[in-house]
Amino acid sequence: MAARTCPACSRRYAGLVDPGCVICQGAGVLRLGHAGLHKNEPAVVARAIEGYLEAYLRSVDQMLPIGNPKLEALASAVSELVHAGMILDPLTPAEVPA
Repeated sequence: MAARTCPACSRRYAGLVDPGCVICQGAGVLRLGHAGLHKNEPAVVARAIEGYLEAYLRSVDQMLPIGNPKLEALASAVSELVHAGMILDPLTPAEVPA
């Protein structure tokens, strides 16, 4: 199974994992789903996920006030990626520890 470091946690000071991260739920990694890996290399899927999350936040940036609504919107984007099969649900335990 392929995994990618969390795009939000990897940008934190010293790359420390945030236990309250809305993207990885404190795991530090996103496990890539079978839907994306079916036809693409893991590096391509990882970049696509990062691009989707950034584009999603840019699209809602003008509509939402500063603060927690953006975190809720980001959690919604992660939920869409899980539903599409691009990433596995961060709340389910990993078969292989990161």
